[in-house]
Amino acid sequence: MLLGLVAVLALASTLMLLNQFNRGFTRSNREAESYKALLQIREALIARAVADLNRPGSLPCPDINGDGTPEQTPSDCVQFSGWLPWRTLDLPDLRDSSGERFWYVLSPTFRDFVAAQPINTLTSSTLSLDGKGPVAALVIAPGPALPGKNRPSNNIGDYLDGVNGTSGTSNFISGPQSNTFNDQIVALDSASLMYAVAPRILYTVRAAIIAAGGMLQDADTDGDGFSDAGVTSGKFPYKNPLYAPFLPVPDFLQANNWYSLISYDRVAKTLSLNGRSVSLQ
Repeated sequence: MLLGLVAVLALASTLMLLNQFNRGFTRSNREAESYKALLQIREALIARAVADLNRPGSLPCPDINGDGTPEQTPSDCVQFSGWLPWRTLDLPDLRDSSGERFWYVLSPTFRDFVAAQPINTLTSSTLSLDGKGPVAALVIAPGPALPGKNRPSNNIGDYLDGVNGTSGTSNFISGPQSNTFNDQIVALDSASLMYAVAPRILYTVRAAIIAAGGMLQDADTDGDGFSDAGVTSGKFPYKNPLYAPFLPVPDFLQANNWYSLISYDRVAKTLSLNGRSVSLQ
């Protein structure tokens, strides 16, 4: 009888451990599924920012009514946290592993409006994740509703947990999944965003140089946009009469102060920005 009791207890213990393992394994799979979608969304936001015609580096407003498009007035976003504008990003209606739509939080300084200009490598941000920034945008998988959450709703507190669910917060946190916190967050930091945008800026300038016959003029050193005689390296002389006719009209590079950030070397025949370089040969 004693051996039988031991065997029953051992079996019960094994079944309990297997049940815990299976729950943990299932949760891990769900988290991996959501994380994969979060990374896909992050790449779509970067692609959209790079391709923007007027303000490369800018991002769309959040979706507030759930139709997949941004809510905005003629001059600003309606608000800076809401659903992901998946239609604008040319994405399917992605959901996290619990079937919920993804939340999207945008730093106002990166919104795609004239009032936000200049948007460039030096643009600051109002967002942080775990005390680290600057962050241009956050994408969040809310996960299953925890106790006390009332869904569906348009209240961020019914989807996000802890301080993340506080309306108007700019300091978000991440953490391990638990009975009180199950947000999964991916940050699009401004450094990564601008690293991706830099080639777009550089190749726009390069195209103007090639259109001007590929002739390289002296550099600009005093910031007035014109070439300074005998100077081989400095800033790109965007007001030089040779190049000016071939630069964008309206000139979004000038409007967003990109020229002051581009390094130009006539001898090395290079343009550089934010750790990226292109050859002018």
